[in-house]
Amino acid sequence: MRVLTTFRLRLRSVFRSRRVEGELAEELRDHLERLVALHMAAGSSQADARAAAHREFGNVGLIREQCRDTRRVAWLEDFGRDVAYALRSMRRAPGHTAVMALSLALGIGANTATFTLVNTLLLRPLPVSNPHELVELGFDSSTGSGNFSYPLYERVRDQNSTFRHVLAVSSPVIRGESADHPPVGRYVSGNFFEALGVRAALGRLLTPADDRLDASVDGLPAAVISHGLWHRVFGGDPGVVGQTLAVAGPPGGSGVRFAIVGVLPRDFRGADRRAT
Repeated sequence: MRVLTTFRLRLRSVFRSRRVEGELAEELRDHLERLVALHMAAGSSQADARAAAHREFGNVGLIREQCRDTRRVAWLEDFGRDVAYALRSMRRAPGHTAVMALSLALGIGANTATFTLVNTLLLRPLPVSNPHELVELGFDSSTGSGNFSYPLYERVRDQNSTFRHVLAVSSPVIRGESADHPPVGRYVSGNFFEALGVRAALGRLLTPADDRLDASVDGLPAAVISHGLWHRVFGGDPGVVGQTLAVAGPPGGSGVRFAIVGVLPRDFRGADRRAT
């Protein structure tokens, strides 16, 4: 019951602050008058009795603040006064307020963009099985190209005794039907999706059998498309498996056609956090 009573009194101090302040001032005044009366009864003059009462009672303003702290709502009252003062200041200088609001919006936007980038590149794990076990192999880019050739990848894969899987992925080199389009795809080894523990959203994914030179689907090399491309280009058609995907060939060469065998999950963007 005491807790409920205390809570009720504190709520009253917040929502009926003027009445509570008036009652506090009246109570402090009553204490002072009682001390003055005691000193006058002891034979002091009214002026001497009032001075003695103030010395004995102490600083009235300090006592009032201590009473407010006891109610533990002073911080809320100060906050309300600060908000009211800020609103009055903004009304008096609308131009300054607009500049501050714009600066704040730009600052929040910049911080949000920075966090999104850091979260994507450093904090958020890749949507694959055991992302902490992934290791990227390559040459020192200061002395070489930084990339493995495919024959060298095959040698590393076949002689591997350290890693559970060794897979290969190219830089983004596959473009749309026009060579002017930005890169939209990569070549990957057939064990790429199996090693990463990725499951197809539709159809199947590539397998090591797709790495063979004579491997084909209806006479075309197999390809897997992203969930986004499936919706953007094929309208989310569930019959996309078996259709043909045309991409640009090398400069001066003809285009290349692939047979679509599957669609990737919505959240998969590859083994590179920078991939889109």
